[in-house]
Amino acid sequence: MTEAEMTTPRPSIHQRRLEKILEMYRDRESRPGAERRHLLRLWREFIYPLRLRLAIGLLFTLLIQIQPYVWSYMMKICADTILMVGKRLPPQVIEQHLHWVIILFFVNCGYHVLNTVCLWQNNYHLTVIGQRVVFELRKELHQRLQQLPLSFFDGMQTGRLLSVVVDDVETIRMSVANTSVQVCASAAMLLIGFTILFIKNWPMACTAMLALPLYVLTFKLIRSKLREANIAARRATSTLYSTMEERI
Repeated sequence: MTEAEMTTPRPSIHQRRLEKILEMYRDRESRPGAERRHLLRLWREFIYPLRLRLAIGLLFTLLIQIQPYVWSYMMKICADTILMVGKRLPPQVIEQHLHWVIILFFVNCGYHVLNTVCLWQNNYHLTVIGQRVVFELRKELHQRLQQLPLSFFDGMQTGRLLSVVVDDVETIRMSVANTSVQVCASAAMLLIGFTILFIKNWPMACTAMLALPLYVLTFKLIRSKLREANIAARRATSTLYSTMEERI
């Protein structure tokens, strides 16, 4: 055994099983441009009619995401302007500033109530969007399945069809109603945070921005592996459905 083989860690049993499953269900079909076409159709036929509700949900998500900045700014006012931490103040000034602390407390309570309302509205609109997309997709899938010839069902496993109708549609719902909105809101939150940091301390902002290219590079490196793993997981699930359907 060479020195390189001795220093290289052996994959665990769990890793070897995952690699075997991934190799068994790996996507080997060549579909150039299919992903872009499917995304465009999904946006044009199912998401674009809900654009107004989607914009409202995105707005409420953004209001929720900026809560840490508002809370930090309130604490800054309380510590620097009202309490004046680290400074000696006469008793009458302290008593006057305590009134402002009480006012700030009620402002903070009101903001938390507003944040709760935003969270409720955000969950409501995103849930409606997701369920409507699911309804329209499954309705179109049902109509399409009714038009297919019987020979198609002779060569297609029932579990594969169940996996498409149940799991794949649910994955699309999660991507539309949760993932895409969270990505947009997180990007806006990151932009606001960097803007505030540039105003307060631009050298620190430049230092923090050095981590962004590393994050983008890491995402590009693992994106293809994540895609293959997700495809393999869905195909394994369809095989499981088929096995259960045949046994039952």
